[in-house]
Amino acid sequence: MKLKNLLYIPMIAAALTACSDVDENDRYIDTGEFTPARAVLIEDFTGQNCVNCPDAHEVIEALEKQYNQHGTFIIPVSIHAGGFAIKENRGGLATDAGEEYNAHWGIDSWPQGVIDRKGSPCNYDQWPTLAFRDMGIPATMAIDVTAVKAADNKSAKISVTVNPEVSEEASLQLWVVENGIVARQRKGNETIMDYVHNNVFRAAVNGTWGEKFTFSATELLERDYSLEFNEKWNPDNLCIVAFVYDSNGVVCVNRAPVK
Repeated sequence: MKLKNLLYIPMIAAALTACSDVDENDRYIDTGEFTPARAVLIEDFTGQNCVNCPDAHEVIEALEKQYNQHGTFIIPVSIHAGGFAIKENRGGLATDAGEEYNAHWGIDSWPQGVIDRKGSPCNYDQWPTLAFRDMGIPATMAIDVTAVKAADNKSAKISVTVNPEVSEEASLQLWVVENGIVARQRKGNETIMDYVHNNVFRAAVNGTWGEKFTFSATELLERDYSLEFNEKWNPDNLCIVAFVYDSNGVVCVNRAPVK
């Protein structure tokens, strides 16, 4: 599927002008037709008390609008962690696993992001360029995921199939992500009490760092998992993000709603 590629320019000129003063059409650069070869994982490290984090959320929304019209090529996960996050036991969205990821990447300022687990964490004005880079690199594996709710609406069965084109050792990771969470968020000088948080990391299904497998180019990897819902989650707004990663970064990624 060929897409008209318009690289989104988020508040790159923020030091010179406010985003609201930049004309909508001037936030994009037309770089011609582009055929994405794969989906890209964006790990967005964020917090409810982070005044600039909504700007990063706007970049994610723009990338989703640009690339996800004819497929799922941008897969963002907002991980609440660090000094500006609100702990779960205080009604916030931070998790212990999120804090572990934050510490692993050495993030000490927010928002920061990791694109396909390649390189170092970076500012959100770099995300469009890095995502565009990785969407052009064909994946060496394909991953499919489905998630079906039980009749009692308290759990789900998750099925994952990985089809490798090469043989290698890598890790399979499954995450629970929730959309449409209405909760407080700092934005600039104001506090928005009914801010809508999307792509929020809720939990790791198969361990904080997933499971290691030796993938074979001649054999499908098929796994089933059972997920018990946390009482704080809205089952209707959940999805499962599944990805394979190795020492060089994310090999393939996909997501599916919990139906």
